[in-house]
Amino acid sequence: MTAGGRGGSIQVLGWRMQMTTRTLPPWRSGRLGTIAVAITFLVLLVAPAAASAARQHPRPLPFGRWVAFNAGAAGTFDARGLFAFASGPGITSFALNQLLTTGTYPDAVPFPDVCFPGETTLSQCGFFGDATVVRFDQRSKTPYGIQASLALEFTPLPDTIVSISGLHVRGVHLGSFFNVNQPEPSGVQLLHDSEGNLGPKNCYFASPGCTGNPGTADPRWAIYFEATSRWDAQYDGLLLNVNKRLSHNFNYGLSYTYSKTIDDGPNPSFVLVPQDSKNLRGERALSSDDVRHRLVLNATVTTPKTWNLFARDFVLGTIVTIQSPQRFTKFAGSDVNGDVFGNNDRVGIEPRNTFAGDNFRSVDLRFSRAFPVQETKKLEVIAEAFNLFNTTNIRFFNTTYGAADFCPSDPLAVGCAGVTQFFQEGSPNPLYGTPRALFNPRQIQLAFLSGVT
Repeated sequence: MTAGGRGGSIQVLGWRMQMTTRTLPPWRSGRLGTIAVAITFLVLLVAPAAASAARQHPRPLPFGRWVAFNAGAAGTFDARGLFAFASGPGITSFALNQLLTTGTYPDAVPFPDVCFPGETTLSQCGFFGDATVVRFDQRSKTPYGIQASLALEFTPLPDTIVSISGLHVRGVHLGSFFNVNQPEPSGVQLLHDSEGNLGPKNCYFASPGCTGNPGTADPRWAIYFEATSRWDAQYDGLLLNVNKRLSHNFNYGLSYTYSKTIDDGPNPSFVLVPQDSKNLRGERALSSDDVRHRLVLNATVTTPKTWNLFARDFVLGTIVTIQSPQRFTKFAGSDVNGDVFGNNDRVGIEPRNTFAGDNFRSVDLRFSRAFPVQETKKLEVIAEAFNLFNTTNIRFFNTTYGAADFCPSDPLAVGCAGVTQFFQEGSPNPLYGTPRALFNPRQIQLAFLSGVT
């Protein structure tokens, strides 16, 4: 099967087997009813036409430069006029302040004899050069997904359906980008993870060792990203659903998911650029989208139409959602590995997504009543409350640790030395582990609906 659209086409290949039987043994006072077993295996092939068109037709960048694609293996965003500067945290912060307050680039900021004798401008205290936003590897493979599922469904009661299913989904040849201008390692540091374990980590400075100015493979460029299809993601989930149809003025539903999601960062985000361009496997960890447990309950109660005029036609409904924490990465906060690009540097040898967030809890409530207006018309009054108990649910956390290593394990690490006050996990950053964004607080709304009975 092929589905097309403006963005490209999706080809679906696979097979499905379904079996239904009614000859089941008695259970309690009735029968299990209908039991259905379904096994599904699908392969999704995604061939976006937009990617093909982009290779052939240059488009202007927001700052007025044009995209020029080479005829060879890679297409390139020519980002001349876009610059990158990297140095120690203090120097980099000062350079950013000068750019934002005076509009002056580091090569024009006087800074005589601060970093070394004879130095005249701020740019000499670090690396300052052109930056290429991204080039596209035209040898990238078409991404595709593999899905396999097994489902069991039965009716233990006449008005209740229970479904148990297992789902496996894998995304292959997913797209993202990495820094192809990262040089060969200039040295190896022994750093720690959050548990205190010691291990090696490469650094990429211009001179041998792990100090000094940041290094690059090609000195004409500061950063040079390449978009390609080397990434992978996998989801495995067990799903339980129980649904009772509306009978005797009451219905309910229960949905529980136990799942695990693993990937190596297939998301074109600067914070997900691999630390080590030659070790993409080292990025594999629990996904930022991993939610181990999720429970959703819903119920509706109505008052019978046979009740008196003042008590009939009321509807009360609720949805309760409980979800286990999502994962975030602990960032150093600066270019501690010396490859110019500092957005993706993690603390010590810590893997991706080891900072566990907060549970999500919410109760939504809806109360309504319908009033007959004419013989065939009615007016419905609705009151709804979302997050009824005004639970504080944190969406994102500040996970910038503020040091090259975990301070309890290495008090002399960059960012730790000289600090007198430490915070969560020994971080020198008082904002580390604090909320950065919240889900919606309690919301209440009233509505009036007019309809036909």
